Amino acid sequence: MRITMAICIVAVLASMTQASVTVVTSPANPQQTTAVATYQTFGDTMDGLVVTVNGTDSAVWADTGAGAGAASGSGWTLAESGDTWDQLWTLSSDIAITRLMIDAGAGDTMFDIVNGADLTPNSAYGRPFTLVNAGNYPGDILVTYSGPVSLIGDSFYGDLYRYMTVAFSDEFVGTLTFQTDTDNAFFPDDIEPTIPAPGALLLAGIGAAMLRSLRKRQAV
Repeated sequence: MRITMAICIVAVLASMTQASVTVVTSPANPQQTTAVATYQTFGDTMDGLVVTVNGTDSAVWADTGAGAGAASGSGWTLAESGDTWDQLWTLSSDIAITRLMIDAGAGDTMFDIVNGADLTPNSAYGRPFTLVNAGNYPGDILVTYSGPVSLIGDSFYGDLYRYMTVAFSDEFVGTLTFQTDTDNAFFPDDIEPTIPAPGALLLAGIGAAMLRSLRKRQAV
């Protein structure tokens, strides 16, 4: 059974920390891809993924060893080793972080957030952001998945997303571990906006023309 998601909110209290986690999904910026290559994704099969901290400091994900990968910026590192289905992502930071965003699609990767059901073909079960240990971090965490990914010519199944944004209510410094599942696209560079750039430009051009026409009518 297909699931069409608009915005769903799930509150999760982590057992190993005082931090409260809220996970939401957004229909904004829909994406499309041809097919899912495999539901088993490792740290070294997400090369090219882009991690941005505090809106300005971006780093590209790269291999760090067999089955492992990471992205490092100015005073922070996000790393993962093993199958993302059940292994840990580790965020380590010496700087104050208020927001972290991952563009998985830049690395031919998608977040698979629905557990307990096979939805998009070949995606298998997923796992949303699950906090494992936030150390002494006392604040709240809001996780937003956006950029829902559908197969070309098909409707959205409700499980795959291109982007994950983690927002901290208090500035985060230290080490945090979490889980979130990912899948890989079948073809390289094949996760793109549902409305390609030329189409978006065409729509913008039509809008601008309509605005000019309206202004002319008002001036008469």
